Amino acid sequence: MLLQNLTPRQQEVYDLLLFYIRQHGYPPTMKELAGLIGVRSVNAVAEHLKALERKGLINQVRGAARGITIVGNKEPVLAVQLLNALLNHEPGARARAEEFVRLYEGGQ
Repeated sequence: MLLQNLTPRQQEVYDLLLFYIRQHGYPPTMKELAGLIGVRSVNAVAEHLKALERKGLINQVRGAARGITIVGNKEPVLAVQLLNALLNHEPGARARAEEFVRLYEGGQ
């Protein structure tokens, strides 16, 4: 997702955050994020995260190892709800899950 008002590096950090969260189901630690963006200093990571937070794209819980959340990101919540519906054999759950996957993959 290309966002306005981000520097190329901020966009890269934001995209890596989204990718990591989608792959693992939770956000990276500062040290993990430093490795992902190719820096040694967690201070450099902190500066990028502060910029993303100022721009309203993320929230951070101070002192929490995995305290980064994407603002407005409903995908994990919807995915968990759909998974529960599928496991409970709720009517229409399969159709809703197929629609979610189609939209998630960028289909029409």
